[in-house]
Amino acid sequence: MNRDEALRAASNHDWSVRASAVQTLVDELDEAESSALATLLCDENLAVIQAAAQALLGRGDSPALTLFTDAYNSAVPQSGDVLNDVLRSAQHEHPEAIDGLEEVAASGDDGARAALAWLRE
Repeated sequence: MNRDEALRAASNHDWSVRASAVQTLVDELDEAESSALATLLCDENLAVIQAAAQALLGRGDSPALTLFTDAYNSAVPQSGDVLNDVLRSAQHEHPEAIDGLEEVAASGDDGARAALAWLRE
């Protein structure tokens, strides 16, 4: 899937199509992709939220982590549970992402601080 297809797929009515767009959007991660991913992190379907969160933590750089922490900081309980599950898995699968969260938190990001506090509970 190319960038334009992924941007279109991100707003498709079918959750599986939206989820399939995630990796391409994360790989590109420019302004349009960031906007689409921010929307997908608040999706009505938890599988879409999970796919987006996993891909962002897998990328692990500051722009990806900031998208994750913005969603984390504003998550409703059900999507927050999904984000917590992905975060817990990232401790083992992408420990460098947790190190990156420490850096983002040090810059004053409340979402990163909240995510790290949850991991330490």
